[in-house]
Formats: sequence, C-alpha cells, structure tokens
Amino acid sequence: MGVCALCANLRSMIKVARSNDSRKENYKRLLIEHRDSQAKERIKAMHHRDKALKSPGHYMCLMIDGMDQKKTCLPHFAHLLTLDISEDCLVQMHLVCCLSYNRMVKPFVFLTYPNVHNDPNLTITILHKVLHSWDGPLPPVLYLQLDNTTRENKNLSIFCYLSMLVHKGVLKKVKLNFLLVGHTHDHIDQMFSTFSKKLSHNDAFTLPALSALISESYTPKPDVVHLKDVYDFKRYVVGLASDTDKVFAPLHNISFNHVFLIKCVEPQKVTKLFANQYSLSSQ
Repeated sequence: MGVCALCANLRSMIKVARSNDSRKENYKRLLIEHRDSQAKERIKAMHHRDKALKSPGHYMCLMIDGMDQKKTCLPHFAHLLTLDISEDCLVQMHLVCCLSYNRMVKPFVFLTYPNVHNDPNLTITILHKVLHSWDGPLPPVLYLQLDNTTRENKNLSIFCYLSMLVHKGVLKKVKLNFLLVGHTHDHIDQMFSTFSKKLSHNDAFTLPALSALISESYTPKPDVVHLKDVYDFKRYVVGLASDTDKVFAPLHNISFNHVFLIKCVEPQKVTKLFANQYSLSSQ
C-alpha cells in the first residue's frame, strides 16, 4: 500500500516540532484538513459508483490501478522468499485491474510482460479495450478514477484520448478523478488483497497458471487478458521530431488539480477541459 507523501511530511514535522512551537498546531490543522478533503473525495467516488449502478443507461464508472509487481513475478513460488532468488531469474509481470460499474460490477485484469511499459499507452489501451468490449450502447457519462501519477495517467496523452472520445461523440462528458497515493483504500485494493492471499498459498510457474489463480481468487470472476502490445497513442499526441509534428498543444499547471471535467460546450460545440483542486473546491 502506498503512503501519502504529504501526510508523511506533516507527521514528521509535527513529531520534530517542539510543544511550544506555534507551527506545530498549524501542521496538525493542515493534516486534519488534508485528511478531511481526501475523505470527501472518497465519498464522492462512492457516489459516482452508486450512480453508475443505479442508472446504467446514463452513467458508467471505471477504476484503473496497478498491483505491486513483486507479487506477480514468474515463476511464482508460494513458500519461497524472493530474497532466495535473484531478480535476474524472474520475469516481472505487471498486473493492472479495471473495475467497471454499470448495473453490476465487472472486473478486468490485464497482464503484461516487462517489454510493455507502464505509460499512458498502457492506460489508454486498457480503457479502449474495456469500452470496445461494452455490451450495448455506451452510457453518455463516464466517471473515471486513476492513480495520481504523471508517468502513466496525469498527462497530455490521457487528456487528449478522453477529449477525443467527447469530440467524436462517443461520450458526452468525462469526469476524471485522481485520488492521492495512500488515500485510495478502495474496492480495487481489496481485489489486490484477494490476489495476494491466493498467491501466498499457491505456486504459479507459467502465465496460464498465474491467470487461472487470479481468475479463481475474486468474485465476480474477472476477465483476465494478456496484453502483448499497446496502441502508440502517445506518439500521435506528442509528435515525432519537431513541434510542427505535434497534434495537441501541451498542458500546463495540472499537478495542483485532482478533478477534471471534459465536455462539449454549446453552442460552439467545442470540447473543453475544466479543472478543480477537489470535487468540493470553489471554482
């Protein structure tokens, strides 16, 4: 489980500050406010899931997150410490889970070899495959929850892909939320916990064996997909060699915000991106 850097820094400053230091109370207040804001974000995420479950014709909710790679190495030995084996002898498999909420909960698990990088292309490929496999027409509103990492999710490629879905009329609106590391204790973490428990009692020497264990460990049974390649959407967005090749202008100052809305604005029919620090923050 990841640790929130801001929580850790504030706790450290509270610990070292003297009791008569006026800054100590300020640090405590900041920590309480930070935890309160993250608790409200989790409540908002739960509300989005409930809307997708109760009104499947209007809303869909997707949560995407990756599991610790050290737990899914191949071959996997349940009762052997990893310290007893050199990492050079193991294949670092990457597992990414997508939980889909729409009338019911449907889990997807994607497994990749080390040659598939953990970058926006992987996230976009997973999103595209989940949407492409949708049974029936897509709901007009997508609620999407991703990790707050710039390398994989919070970047130009992801925003451009989602904007394209709205611009092309595939979706009418996308609400994108980034929960901070250390504050995501949610269904997807519970799913990873069941995978870990299953793997702690069973060996898996091959990819089919690992896939079978993962499929058996969770209810409802997840669709396990082995991704051998990904779409190179990042290259399309960023361009090849010069600025003249770039399709989209770069984004600036997005690290501060954690909530984004992409929708088509009438009457110009222009797709726009709106940002806010948190769901309940003032505009």
